[in-house]
Amino acid sequence: LFGSAGPRHVFMLKVTPAIPDVTATIAADRYTIAVGTPLDVPITVGKKHGFTGELEPFAEGLPDGVTASVGTPAKPDGSTVVLKLTATKPAGGPIRIGVRKKGDNTFRRTATAALPDFETTTADLWLTATPAAAKK
Repeated sequence: LFGSAGPRHVFMLKVTPAIPDVTATIAADRYTIAVGTPLDVPITVGKKHGFTGELEPFAEGLPDGVTASVGTPAKPDGSTVVLKLTATKPAGGPIRIGVRKKGDNTFRRTATAALPDFETTTADLWLTATPAAAKK
Protein backbone atom coordinates (compact mmCIF):
# COMPACT_ATOMS: atom_id res chain seq x y z
CA LEU A 1 0.00 0.00 0.00
CA PHE A 2 1.04 3.56 -0.67
CA GLY A 3 3.94 2.55 -2.90
CA SER A 4 5.92 0.60 -0.35
CA ALA A 5 6.32 -3.06 0.46
CA GLY A 6 8.75 -5.30 2.25
CA PRO A 7 9.14 -8.23 4.63
CA ARG A 8 8.04 -6.07 7.59
CA HIS A 9 4.69 -5.20 5.99
CA VAL A 10 1.88 -7.53 7.00
CA PHE A 11 -1.67 -7.45 5.71
CA MET A 12 -4.71 -9.44 6.77
CA LEU A 13 -7.49 -10.24 4.33
CA LYS A 14 -10.77 -11.64 5.60
CA VAL A 15 -13.12 -13.29 3.12
CA THR A 16 -16.64 -14.13 4.20
CA PRO A 17 -19.52 -15.61 2.22
CA ALA A 18 -22.28 -13.23 1.09
CA ILE A 19 -25.18 -14.56 3.17
CA PRO A 20 -28.59 -12.93 2.62
CA ASP A 21 -29.38 -10.71 5.61
CA VAL A 22 -31.12 -7.50 6.69
CA THR A 23 -30.44 -4.50 8.88
CA ALA A 24 -33.15 -2.67 10.81
CA THR A 25 -33.05 0.94 11.97
CA ILE A 26 -35.53 3.26 13.68
CA ALA A 27 -35.65 7.03 14.06
CA ALA A 28 -35.43 7.43 17.85
CA ASP A 29 -34.28 5.65 20.99
CA ARG A 30 -37.38 6.68 23.00
CA TYR A 31 -41.07 6.82 22.22
CA THR A 32 -44.07 8.31 24.03
CA ILE A 33 -47.58 7.03 23.47
CA ALA A 34 -50.86 8.34 24.88
CA VAL A 35 -53.33 5.80 26.28
CA GLY A 36 -55.94 5.04 23.62
CA THR A 37 -53.97 6.61 20.75
CA PRO A 38 -51.99 4.14 18.61
CA LEU A 39 -48.42 4.97 17.66
CA ASP A 40 -46.85 3.75 14.41
CA VAL A 41 -43.11 3.09 14.61
CA PRO A 42 -41.58 2.77 11.12
CA ILE A 43 -38.65 0.37 10.88
CA THR A 44 -36.34 0.94 7.92
CA VAL A 45 -35.06 -2.32 6.49
CA GLY A 46 -31.86 -2.68 4.50
CA LYS A 47 -31.75 -5.92 2.53
CA LYS A 48 -28.30 -7.32 1.80
CA HIS A 49 -26.90 -10.01 -0.47
CA GLY A 50 -30.16 -10.87 -2.21
CA PHE A 51 -32.43 -11.28 0.82
CA THR A 52 -35.94 -12.02 -0.50
CA GLY A 53 -37.98 -13.08 2.55
CA GLU A 54 -41.06 -11.24 3.81
CA LEU A 55 -40.48 -9.41 7.12
CA GLU A 56 -42.76 -8.50 10.01
CA PRO A 57 -42.06 -6.32 13.06
CA PHE A 58 -41.79 -7.52 16.66
CA ALA A 59 -41.44 -5.94 20.10
CA GLU A 60 -39.98 -7.43 23.28
CA GLY A 61 -40.28 -6.31 26.89
CA LEU A 62 -43.44 -4.24 26.46
CA PRO A 63 -44.81 -2.87 29.76
CA ASP A 64 -48.14 -4.17 31.08
CA GLY A 65 -51.00 -2.58 29.19
CA VAL A 66 -49.05 -2.02 25.96
CA THR A 67 -49.57 -4.25 22.93
CA ALA A 68 -47.87 -4.42 19.54
CA SER A 69 -49.29 -5.35 16.15
CA VAL A 70 -48.31 -5.07 12.50
CA GLY A 71 -49.05 -1.63 11.03
CA THR A 72 -49.38 -0.47 7.44
CA PRO A 73 -46.46 1.44 5.90
CA ALA A 74 -47.20 4.76 4.16
CA LYS A 75 -45.42 3.45 1.03
CA PRO A 76 -45.48 -0.36 0.74
CA ASP A 77 -42.13 -0.57 -1.07
CA GLY A 78 -40.54 -3.32 1.03
CA SER A 79 -37.96 -1.03 2.66
CA THR A 80 -40.18 -0.17 5.65
CA VAL A 81 -42.26 -2.23 8.05
CA VAL A 82 -44.44 -0.63 10.71
CA LEU A 83 -44.95 -1.66 14.32
CA LYS A 84 -48.21 -0.32 15.81
CA LEU A 85 -48.12 0.22 19.59
CA THR A 86 -51.29 0.67 21.65
CA ALA A 87 -51.55 1.41 25.38
CA THR A 88 -54.50 0.77 27.69
CA LYS A 89 -52.92 2.24 30.83
CA PRO A 90 -49.97 4.47 31.74
CA ALA A 91 -46.67 2.60 31.92
CA GLY A 92 -43.04 2.82 30.96
CA GLY A 93 -39.94 0.75 30.55
CA PRO A 94 -37.19 -0.56 28.31
CA ILE A 95 -38.16 -2.33 25.09
CA ARG A 96 -36.57 -3.80 21.98
CA ILE A 97 -38.01 -3.56 18.49
CA GLY A 98 -36.97 -5.43 15.38
CA VAL A 99 -37.95 -7.48 12.37
CA ARG A 100 -38.25 -11.20 11.81
CA LYS A 101 -38.75 -13.33 8.76
CA LYS A 102 -42.42 -14.17 8.44
CA GLY A 103 -42.96 -17.80 9.50
CA ASP A 104 -39.38 -18.20 10.80
CA ASN A 105 -38.93 -17.03 14.40
CA THR A 106 -35.22 -17.96 14.31
CA PHE A 107 -34.40 -15.16 11.83
CA ARG A 108 -34.64 -11.99 13.94
CA ARG A 109 -32.80 -8.71 13.69
CA THR A 110 -33.05 -6.10 16.44
CA ALA A 111 -33.50 -2.52 15.25
CA THR A 112 -31.02 0.15 16.29
CA ALA A 113 -31.44 3.89 16.74
CA ALA A 114 -28.70 6.46 16.24
CA LEU A 115 -27.35 8.35 19.25
CA PRO A 116 -25.80 11.34 17.44
CA ASP A 117 -24.38 12.94 20.59
CA PHE A 118 -22.30 9.80 21.17
CA GLU A 119 -21.66 8.85 17.52
CA THR A 120 -23.02 5.34 18.07
CA THR A 121 -26.24 3.34 17.93
CA THR A 122 -28.34 1.50 20.50
CA ALA A 123 -30.89 -1.31 20.52
CA ASP A 124 -31.96 -0.38 24.07
CA LEU A 125 -35.11 1.72 23.67
CA TRP A 126 -37.48 3.37 26.13
CA LEU A 127 -41.28 3.49 25.89
CA THR A 128 -43.51 5.77 27.98
CA ALA A 129 -47.30 5.46 27.93
CA THR A 130 -48.94 8.61 29.28
CA PRO A 131 -52.53 9.06 30.46
CA ALA A 132 -55.06 9.98 27.79
CA ALA A 133 -55.59 13.68 27.23
CA ALA A 134 -58.63 15.07 29.04
CA LYS A 135 -61.61 15.62 26.73
CA LYS A 136 -62.99 19.13 26.64
